[in-house]
Amino acid sequence: MLDYGGPVGFRMILAHPERAQALIVQDAVAHNSVEIQSDLFYDYRTNVDAYPKWQAWMREKNRACW
Repeated sequence: MLDYGGPVGFRMILAHPERAQALIVQDAVAHNSVEIQSDLFYDYRTNVDAYPKWQAWMREKNRACW
């Protein structure tokens, strides 16, 4: 479970704990000291508009490496 996928994984494991053999968790939030996390989550919606810029940058940098 990673980052924003952490809550999805926690919901799945609590719904069917018998199906889990192990968990690998990285940067998944599961605590309440979270105003910053709420702000980040709300701002995450703006990422979609930035995808084309990020993709263009990655294409440009990828070409530079070849």
